[in-house]
Amino acid sequence: MATFKKEKAKRSKNGYTWYFVMDIGIDPRTGKRKQLKRRGFATKAEAEKACRELMNKLSKGLDIEKENILFKEVQALWYKEYKQTVKVSTLRARKSEIDHLLNYFGDIKLKKISRAVYQEFLDHLRDNGYSYNTISGIHTTAGMIFNYARQEDLIIKSPTEFAKPQSPKLTVEELEALDEIENFLEGDELVEFLDLTEKHGLFLDFEYFCMSAFTGCRAGERLAGKWKDLCLEDGEPKVFKITKTLYCPKNKATEYYLLPPKTPAAVREVPLSNFLAALLKRLKIKQAKIAYANGRKFSDDDFIFARPDGNPGNIKKMDTRMRRILKRMNIKKKITQHTFRHTFTSLAAEAGVPLEEIQKILGHENDEVTKKVYLHTTKKSKEKTSQQFNSFVNELSVKIQFS
Repeated sequence: MATFKKEKAKRSKNGYTWYFVMDIGIDPRTGKRKQLKRRGFATKAEAEKACRELMNKLSKGLDIEKENILFKEVQALWYKEYKQTVKVSTLRARKSEIDHLLNYFGDIKLKKISRAVYQEFLDHLRDNGYSYNTISGIHTTAGMIFNYARQEDLIIKSPTEFAKPQSPKLTVEELEALDEIENFLEGDELVEFLDLTEKHGLFLDFEYFCMSAFTGCRAGERLAGKWKDLCLEDGEPKVFKITKTLYCPKNKATEYYLLPPKTPAAVREVPLSNFLAALLKRLKIKQAKIAYANGRKFSDDDFIFARPDGNPGNIKKMDTRMRRILKRMNIKKKITQHTFRHTFTSLAAEAGVPLEEIQKILGHENDEVTKKVYLHTTKKSKEKTSQQFNSFVNELSVKIQFS
């Protein structure tokens, strides 16, 4: 039920404006009637139209009392709940995406963000050179925030529902490069890198990068590993049990978290070769000698790749040490620590390990880059086999006497 009335207004050419008061139910806390008032309409017809629109929103369950809520206020409410459900590292990854959304929509009323307005935002990101993956990540975060707003009856539809991040327009050169796969080290390149690491690397470097290439585990998983996670005994399967990952938000050795792996598939046992098992045993002896020289235990926290102060190694520092070795190589590939996961895939594929087994060892159930590396390597192996067979046939044919 609504009541329509006039009220004096000096700035109106008629000297008055219309307003309406609408009953919207009973306040459960006080038991009193709740009302909404809207004013400033030039005519009664305009007031009646606004009233009908308001009643329509109420019938759809919208929270009318919060119809002027800003995007940044909704984001804050969503974030308060969201941070209780994810790891610290995930929150950090979301921060950049949230910042993009707040910079664009922060002070805009939620009800003003239509699908068209939101699509303009996605197009704006594309036109300003952001990658498709970056835009997709922002789009995912926006979807969570707007779905939360729907859940709280602040909007009827999410503007993200039918909006789509547009793929960037590719040049001819980029189209031709689509079949290229992410960099990985070929066998001879890996041998050169590890040989240089053994000769010129710092403490932990050789063991760390051998572990990288011959297990395919992630950098955070390697650095979180403890000696109790290893089985190196003779006569038993030699494995590295992965149950955690290292998160070091400020890249300080003393400020780190040991977090659960990202997915259930990442909790796994990674097989170790006899070479790697022997190498890790040698590292254990090295650490014991350092402990003896220092007159104390080497690492109170039992980390495999521990610094002399007992804290785990740092991913950023290991990046610096990796680049130090790469400078000695004549290699143009863009190499990161993640490159060694793809290198492991290539080595395992060449050794004949099935793709499904490689994916289990790497700790993911489905990954397109792994598939591409695997198919690239197996294709090369097939071509090599074909060449060997053709060479054999050609040599044989020379000995055959044709009549």
